[in-house]
Amino acid sequence: MLPPRPSTRRARLPLFLAVTLGLSVAVLAALPVQSQGPKDLVNKRFTANVVSVIDGDTVDVVIPPGRKERVRLHGMDAPESGEPFTTVARNFLRVLMFSRDVTVTGKDVDRYGRLVGRIVVDGQDASERTIAAGLACTFHQYAREPALDAAMARARSSRLGFWAQPGQLPSCVARETNRGPMPLLGVLHVHRTGRLPIYEGSDMYRKCIFLYM
Repeated sequence: MLPPRPSTRRARLPLFLAVTLGLSVAVLAALPVQSQGPKDLVNKRFTANVVSVIDGDTVDVVIPPGRKERVRLHGMDAPESGEPFTTVARNFLRVLMFSRDVTVTGKDVDRYGRLVGRIVVDGQDASERTIAAGLACTFHQYAREPALDAAMARARSSRLGFWAQPGQLPSCVARETNRGPMPLLGVLHVHRTGRLPIYEGSDMYRKCIFLYM
């Protein structure tokens, strides 16, 4: 009596598994290898070339021989997208460091996986220069440094950057000065003309005595 023939379905099962396993290996091999991230760069100082300026406080750099990382500038906060002076801040940073070799000191890794670092270009701290130009605020939640506070005080007193437009201040100003976003500080009671509003930074603010609301 002849032995029963194995079913065609069972005979094909090992072949199916082998093909599936092979395809899985091929797909995994084709996927890009994930980098270890920038954690190894924290507390390290290195030289890099700025290849892209994302916004007023974020750039892409290439570390020789070819490692690319996104760096969020430490100690400062530039206007967010859609806020006044967003484009001006980005252009300032672009002129300052695009396509330049810079020195980066890693400070931390933020929740977006970016390296938070201080960048020095031509021997000058980029965070301090941007704040001094009136195109970024300090960021006391993460850094409290007298040099950065002094830079913002100079920009504010000289009415540089967004400090020249008290009605168009970015949200970081309210956070760093512990005040609400409204720049209206008081009113001057003028004979016959009624109540005259006084805004911080205006000529009336600097020259007149006013009554706090």
